[in-house]
Amino acid sequence: MSKSLTAVDLFCGGGGLSEGFRQAGVEITHAVDIDEGACETHRLNHPETEVIEADVCDIEPEDLPSDIDLLIGSPPCSEFSWAKQGGGGDIDEGMRLVKRFLYFVAELDPDYWVMENVPRLDNYLPEHVEYADIPWLDREGSLDLEKHILDGDDYGTPQRRSRLFSGQFPCPEPSDEPVFSFGEIREHFPRPTDSPAPESTITDPNYDIELQENELTDHFYNSHVTNREAEEIRRRKEDHSFYGKMSFPDDPDVPSRTVLATNRRVARETLVMEEETAPDGLSRFRKPTIREIATIQGFPITYQFTGTSQAQKWRRVGDAVPPTMAFHLAQAIQRDAGVDVAEQPEVSQECPPIETNLNDRDTSWKGRRSLSIARNFRHHVPLDNKQAFRVDVETDKDATPERPTAADIDDAVAHPVEYGVILYRGYSSDVVSKPISLPEATEFVESMVSQHPDLAAQVASCLDGFVTELGPNIPDCTTLQAIRSRRHERDEPLEFDLLSTISAYDGSGVVDSAFPKDEYESVTVSLPEVFDGTDLPVRVLMKTVGAAYLSVKLNHCAKWLRTHPEDAYLSDEDAITAAAFESAPCRFDDSRVAESNDYDCVDEWVDDQLQSMVMQAGGKIPAESD
Repeated sequence: MSKSLTAVDLFCGGGGLSEGFRQAGVEITHAVDIDEGACETHRLNHPETEVIEADVCDIEPEDLPSDIDLLIGSPPCSEFSWAKQGGGGDIDEGMRLVKRFLYFVAELDPDYWVMENVPRLDNYLPEHVEYADIPWLDREGSLDLEKHILDGDDYGTPQRRSRLFSGQFPCPEPSDEPVFSFGEIREHFPRPTDSPAPESTITDPNYDIELQENELTDHFYNSHVTNREAEEIRRRKEDHSFYGKMSFPDDPDVPSRTVLATNRRVARETLVMEEETAPDGLSRFRKPTIREIATIQGFPITYQFTGTSQAQKWRRVGDAVPPTMAFHLAQAIQRDAGVDVAEQPEVSQECPPIETNLNDRDTSWKGRRSLSIARNFRHHVPLDNKQAFRVDVETDKDATPERPTAADIDDAVAHPVEYGVILYRGYSSDVVSKPISLPEATEFVESMVSQHPDLAAQVASCLDGFVTELGPNIPDCTTLQAIRSRRHERDEPLEFDLLSTISAYDGSGVVDSAFPKDEYESVTVSLPEVFDGTDLPVRVLMKTVGAAYLSVKLNHCAKWLRTHPEDAYLSDEDAITAAAFESAPCRFDDSRVAESNDYDCVDEWVDDQLQSMVMQAGGKIPAESD
């Protein structure tokens, strides 16, 4: 019963699997990974292990011990992950690395083996694998394997993290011990923007170890986001075009969501904590620190991560298998093997020295760092939840209209992108889409007034609202992109505010005033030319018109430039001057509408089209206020 098990860790990363098995008393003799930084982290925390920095495809089984009890590993999961390009990873490449792991299983023939990956691999990995399907093997034989999808919070990990564990091993029973919630992890640590108190100690939430606060690494730094970033994250979480609603900030009363390997500042997946106060110029919302995220992943507070930046350290943490899960796997294998079973994890009480400690760093400056002025944008006008239609405003980098300027300026600069409108119908894989121009949207309105002449006055009021309420706040495209890319002094989510002016969830938008949701949500217009015939809800129709008006104003209209020349964004390369903006005519020019060149401004064209269609229906137009 005194025998301890030995193991080799392939695709070891920063050592999550190794750490959990080591805590249970398993001897990790060798570990292999291609990533230099991951190998450095593994060596630092596991000096007793021989770490081989190499591509697993470039070494052979004879390079490793032949008498091991266990083979463990986690082939890179990004190709199978839904988080990568919406599930568009290279499956063949992912399976090549999985089969390389199986090759080592076949050649080393351990008593037990465990391979971790994302649950999606379950769709591609059979329970019976012939040697003939594994490259590098030229003999007959096969492998039988079991597959179990395990949840981190069932095995001592304060995180809702589902992972597929495949191989030959006994599946551990879920633990009955409670795990910490996302909010409890935050409350367990000192506030990152405070200075560590040398006389205070901190107890590890997951392990029975303590450190002085001033020994705690990678925690005391500013990870707050700007107000604009906070609003952008909120919109992506609470109002995403395709996926379900997420909490903003993240729900503090449940275990954390899955920690990803990428540390994006502004994304739907960004983990967000809320503090009571905000540093100067920043919001009260922040991302977890490296130490907090490592704790959520089940690493001890003494475990150290190499790297010179927050992004590098975050990848070491996010790529790892939670040691808390690995510990329970090791216990189950020990019981089955008839060796001593670890009752409690054995954890290092001291921190190995690291070259780069993030304490005292300020990462909030990244929220002010300039992004590409051609930065993509896609978001929808606020939705009517019962309808299968969505109106998106999005950018096209391949179309760059000339920026509206005075006619005598020869060096007119093109916008970095062009904004356009896409109308979507349907859900998931059944969704269909159609680009919509302003002339096409106006034709929709003509059909609407023809079919519902009693709505002519509301149509008139709605379009007048676009011109008077939405129009004055629409900058030119280059200025909006400068705001979005942090090149402008304005730090606000203007693009989302513009969409909410068209329609808002609180009912304050232009469309909402003219066509209240509770009265008009079920009223439709028959449009035979759209999606091979569809009944489009009138509220969606008017949102489409508002979005098309918004995009044309962004791309072509100089009215805002004339009234806000001091706010216009001028890059160093621009030959355009603020004085030129003051007399700049609009360059509204849509080849699909021949008479469009007769108008100095898109507002004039909208007013004219509106008057024609509504007067034909016997409606009345509000007095022009522009």
